[in-house]
Amino acid sequence: MKIITSKFEDIKSVRKFKFHYQNRKVEAVHVKKLRKTLFKDGVWNTIMPVVVNILTGNILDGQHRWSLYLQLIDEGLINPKDTPLYVEYVEMSPKEEHSYITELQEANHWDNEDFCESYVSGGNPNYITIKQFCDEHPLCKRVNKAGMISGRAYRLANIILTGDRNEKHLKDGLAVVSREDVTRGHAIHNEMQKILQAIKIESTVGRNGLEGLASAWRELRQAGYPMKDWIKELSKEKYEGGPKTNKTWGVNTWNEFLSPACTTLLLKKNKATA
Repeated sequence: MKIITSKFEDIKSVRKFKFHYQNRKVEAVHVKKLRKTLFKDGVWNTIMPVVVNILTGNILDGQHRWSLYLQLIDEGLINPKDTPLYVEYVEMSPKEEHSYITELQEANHWDNEDFCESYVSGGNPNYITIKQFCDEHPLCKRVNKAGMISGRAYRLANIILTGDRNEKHLKDGLAVVSREDVTRGHAIHNEMQKILQAIKIESTVGRNGLEGLASAWRELRQAGYPMKDWIKELSKEKYEGGPKTNKTWGVNTWNEFLSPACTTLLLKKNKATA
């Protein structure tokens, strides 16, 4: 990265700056919070720069400050001639932009959802597919009291769809989802719901538990036993409440919990064919 210059910029240039798809979307709530600290007594109260790549015009850091600045101007609360925006211009390639923003995201403690939403905004078809899967499947989304989606479990959806548990792959934009993955994912999600209902923990299991179940179930379902037989076995009292452990409900915990049912089904199958 090469720093070109830092200066107070005129409004005509400021309006030409562009969002970088990798950054999180500008949220009105965050702009409102910034307004309380950066705009006091009718005065724009910061010279913290907005970082812009001079080669692309992309904002690499400070898109919320930039949005607030333009909002105040459009509302007639500040005069851009008296209060120009402080901008730091850097020069870097698109590849370097990606690395720079990723480092900022790590420093700002972005989670999986933040990273994935940025890839969705950038038009990545794999992440758009994962988002759609989340929106269509209850285990992979949170819904607020107004009935709106308030969060998406991208990592859980990716495990259900592809089996990939590597968080770094997801954050680095490396998720790949095929049409066959989506078809299989629909079935796996519905089967997981039936399992949770059978052992009576559908409303209490956390996200880590769901991820562990997804990984374990992807393997165990390959045994080929009919789902009705699984549910009949797991509906027995000894399975109620799920894994009895104080540890995180990871894949190993779920494997230990589900293995006896798998063994029982195997014995029944052998007995029926004897």
